Amino acid sequence: MGIISSFKSLIRASNSSTHSVTLKDAVEIIQAYAKCLENRALSTSVVTDSNKLPCSKEEIKAALLVAMNANIDPAQKKHLATGYVQLADFQSGVGDKVVGLDISNIDIDADGVDALAEQVSQSQQDFDSWTLRIDAEQKLLLEELKKAGF
Repeated sequence: MGIISSFKSLIRASNSSTHSVTLKDAVEIIQAYAKCLENRALSTSVVTDSNKLPCSKEEIKAALLVAMNANIDPAQKKHLATGYVQLADFQSGVGDKVVGLDISNIDIDADGVDALAEQVSQSQQDFDSWTLRIDAEQKLLLEELKKAGF
């Protein structure tokens, strides 16, 4: 079960029982974040501007922690934790374009293999300029999860 299905499962659980408003708010935030992640499904090794998130990283982190503390199974907690760490893939200052190897933006009709290879190479170079920042944030996010008991 992937992160998107974990979000959907949490939403079903919230709709079928009485939870605090905090959990309901968390579900709404997580659902919006899940849609954001779904839009990136074809993209691998990419960084997206944080303004593409449905709300601030802090709000999403809080919602994910609430959901992880809710009565859900360990596999779902793992997927939610993955979503927590994936927030590092959203950085301020990226701009409107997704940076990195976004398969949906590769021109497969490019003039020959050399042109296609150049597109892939340029995409990777663009992404590489963000990797230190992403890696550093991923480490911080993992530490936050550890401190929260996950």
